[in-house]
Amino acid sequence: MKRTNFLTVLLYIIFICSSATAATLDNKGTEFWLAFPKNISNPSYLQLYITGDTTTSGTVSVASESFSENFTVTPGEVTTVEVPVSTMITSNQTVEDKGIHVTSQEEVIIYGINRAGATTDAYMGLPVDVLGNEYLALSYANNISDSNFTILGTEDGTSVTISPSAASGLSSDISFTLNQGEIYNLSRTGADEDVTGSVITSDKPIAVYGGSQCITIPQDIGACDHIVEQLPPTSTWGKNFVTVPLAVRINGDTFRILASADNTTLQIDGTSVATLARGEYYETILDASSYIEADKPVLTAQYSHGVSYDNTTGDPFMMLIPPYEQFLNRYTVTTPAEGFDVNYANLVVPSSIKSNVTFDDGTVPESSFTQIGDTDFYGAQVSV
Repeated sequence: MKRTNFLTVLLYIIFICSSATAATLDNKGTEFWLAFPKNISNPSYLQLYITGDTTTSGTVSVASESFSENFTVTPGEVTTVEVPVSTMITSNQTVEDKGIHVTSQEEVIIYGINRAGATTDAYMGLPVDVLGNEYLALSYANNISDSNFTILGTEDGTSVTISPSAASGLSSDISFTLNQGEIYNLSRTGADEDVTGSVITSDKPIAVYGGSQCITIPQDIGACDHIVEQLPPTSTWGKNFVTVPLAVRINGDTFRILASADNTTLQIDGTSVATLARGEYYETILDASSYIEADKPVLTAQYSHGVSYDNTTGDPFMMLIPPYEQFLNRYTVTTPAEGFDVNYANLVVPSSIKSNVTFDDGTVPESSFTQIGDTDFYGAQVSV
């Protein structure tokens, strides 16, 4: 049985806003366009985990598969909808009709999981009101699998242009048109062909996913695993990030920090580490909680290492680190029903409320938190 957990953190609630008068934007919504990029193995299942703060109902549909399933959401519970495995994207540089459309009467939160034997990852879905017209791809690359991103159209007649990164091995822009629910996947294979930093622009809102079918992190350190995240548009990127190492792992995790603008200066724990051009990234391994600061908006990802890196249980996955300007005060998290016996959540809170963090019906012990550098933030690793 899948476990559902509730995490209440009394944080400063600052949402993604384009202006002081704009409506607040977060990961809750009533309409989503989702996709499942290719996994190296045929998936055991493709599932959506749907939750919310309000009793509501909705529908998940995949037009190309003649699939439609109604769902209901009860506060405090997670509803699972399994979509056909044939929905997974298999093409490269070809338009496919593989989009998943989710609508609901009230706001919901959605996570997608692509589950295959020994190679699984999940992502947080972004509602259509968060989607934008400009993205920079974030992925990874090695010698045995691809570096990829997937673009999903939300409206008919959407004009899209890809300006590939220099490292992708592609020298010319790629332009095409997507109708609602259509996808375009770009995959490049080899350690020297990384799509990270590619610029994707459109004249109507699109969804973009970054990842790999099966990647080794660091390069050539086994074993490989599927990685994926739905990427936020550049208009929602941030400047300040606080990180916590992954539980039970030894010798740190890999981070990539991607710049959206030229002359972006980057500091980690108060030390200048790089000046980046638009589309460039800084990669490093951090083995302790850290504070990342940029003077222009960046996108930050944390990558788990392969089991051979430190001989502890776990393989690669990718997760985006939210800027602390976008912290929320309540989260609902869930774990897969099978195949993952040990699960953790990383918590970051301001010092003023570290004694007031609740998990389900209990309070997280204040002793679980440790200060992150000389910042006002504290971090903890909690078993879920």
